[in-house]
This record gives sequence, C-alpha cells and structure tokens, in this order.
Amino acid sequence: MLLLALLSLSASAGGHARRDLPVVAEYSAHTLRFGEIQVGSAGLYAGVAPRVQLGTRLLIDTVGLPNVSLRVHAYDGDALDVTLHGTALSSALEGLDALAVSAGATVSASRGRFSGHLGSRLHRIDLQGIPSGAPDWVRAVVGSDPVASAATELNELGVSPVFDATAATVRGAAEVRLIPRGGLLFQGATTMWARSAAQLSAPNDDVRFDATTQIADMLDNYASPGGAWVATVSWQQSLGPMTVRAGAGGSGVPLAWIGQAMAASLRFGGFKKTPDASGD
Repeated sequence: MLLLALLSLSASAGGHARRDLPVVAEYSAHTLRFGEIQVGSAGLYAGVAPRVQLGTRLLIDTVGLPNVSLRVHAYDGDALDVTLHGTALSSALEGLDALAVSAGATVSASRGRFSGHLGSRLHRIDLQGIPSGAPDWVRAVVGSDPVASAATELNELGVSPVFDATAATVRGAAEVRLIPRGGLLFQGATTMWARSAAQLSAPNDDVRFDATTQIADMLDNYASPGGAWVATVSWQQSLGPMTVRAGAGGSGVPLAWIGQAMAASLRFGGFKKTPDASGD
C-alpha cells in the first residue's frame, strides 16, 4: 500500500518531467536523482544525495548474503556521462566466511536515437567453509534443508574448501530508440582476465585431489573469455514509472543471460531540481 501511494504521488507530481530521463540500469553510467527510489528485479536503489546512489540486490540478501552497491555520477555532460561504482558482499550464513568486492567505472554517450555504454570492473572474491544450512524461509518453502544435508556429508568427510579469485570484466551496451520511450537494447559482457585458486583440505588425499581438480577446471572455464561471456538482445520499454525489458541471448554459463535480457523496475520519488542537483 505504501509503494502504491508513493507511485501515485510521484505520477501526479512529476510524471511528465520523468518522461525524458534516461533509464537507470547496471549497464549505463546514469544514476537516480536525489530522493528517487527504484525497486525491481535487479534490486532496491535510492538517490541518497545529488549524484550519489546506494543500492542492494534483495534476492541475494534473502539467501544470507548481505550486499551493498555505490554509484557516484562523476561527470554529467550533455551527451557524455561517467560514473564510478563499487560493490561489497559478505556472508550471514553460519559456517561460510565470504567477502566479495568490486570497483570500476562506466561511460555513457548518446546522440539522437542512439546511446552507447562501456564499463569495466575489477573483482576480488574470498570464500572459506561450508554453510551449515539454508535460510529459514528456504526451509519453509522447500520443506527440507538440502544445504544442511550436503554440509553434513562434506563435514563427515572432513572437507574444508577455500576459494579466492581476482578478475577483470568488461561490459558494453547499445540502445536504439525506435519509438518515443522504447527500443532495442544490445548487451555483451565477458571476463578479460582472471586468476583463481581453490583448495580443499580433507583427510582423504583422493577426495582432496579429485574435488580440487574438478573445481579448478570449472573455475578456469567460467573465468575465461570463452566461458564467462554473456550476449543478449532485448526490447526495453518505459511505461510511466515502470521500465520493462524482455529478450533472449546466450552465455558461457548456462542460463546466465536471463538476468541480463529480462528485467522490470518501478522508479518514483525525487526532489525538484535545485542548483546543487545532478541535473539529470
């Protein structure tokens, strides 16, 4: 009810002004205006200050991996935008220690009906241990705890995995507006460079060797440009405060393209433009 009330107020107060605002998405350098909120399949985001956006991926939060993202609109020009961004993720799951951080930048340029976006990011991931169980809501929905069952088997073997990785990724996108608030969106992303290490300590040498080899082979494949690529084409349409995206694609990791090709979000709120505002 609160969300509906906010959307109603936003539409009546600033719906017309919002029509020409660029879509705020992971692939672009655009950020939410001060006071704006966007909620959707990608997460929850807010313009907490002029040119500054904070957010979190709600789905990842719910599985016990709290995370936060920060975007700073460093340059706002008539046809060129530059944003610096970073993320951090940790683990609230018992038995699993995790820390994942990333930092990078994205540049967006537009001319007429065409917009291009290019960004790069450096990632660092450290994982150790095995989660002892799934979150309460997962157990309630599934009726059992598959994570606990697997953890018990691995603990009985004395298995203690350790994984760390560093990777550099690049992401590009092109938008072609075919109607006033809709058009085609082409996206592509891949890993340009990666270094990873996996260790699996266990009393049984055969268990350690076999599992470590399998994990290392999988990581080498998924971390390489040939294994980590994602390419999609979508139709993206803005309908009032809502933006929807639907399309298809391919990826080195099975089904990884879905989150890039499909999306939906609601955008509302925001303060009126002031001399100190971002000028979006």
